[in-house]
Amino acid sequence: MVGGSFEYPDGASVQKTIEYPGDWPDGITDEVRFSYQGLTYSVAAKADLRDKGEASAWLKSNGFPDLGSAQLVEHAEYNSEYKAGDYYYIYGESILYILSVSNDKGIIPPANAPLFRHFLTSFAPD
Repeated sequence: MVGGSFEYPDGASVQKTIEYPGDWPDGITDEVRFSYQGLTYSVAAKADLRDKGEASAWLKSNGFPDLGSAQLVEHAEYNSEYKAGDYYYIYGESILYILSVSNDKGIIPPANAPLFRHFLTSFAPD
């Protein structure tokens, strides 16, 4: 639904967000989130990026850690995965995905979310 797919647990409430949600900056193309056991898992997509430099500049201008300060986790033929603070990024072929988890107070460290590892590893860009 967001230019990629991921697995979520049975019984989770899944919401596709087309309008820009208040907790994401302008320019987000699309977002999908699901809620499970009091946490909300989100993947947001920013499309139409010319290159990695533009993706990094967009992140920085919107208050996210840029790609230069992010830790490269994995590099594949078409996509690279980065860990940047409490976010994970997947960048490739003019699109940036931002994966995160939050509670009612805001973004939380992925290590505090039992399903985040599965959410991240099951995510597959189209």
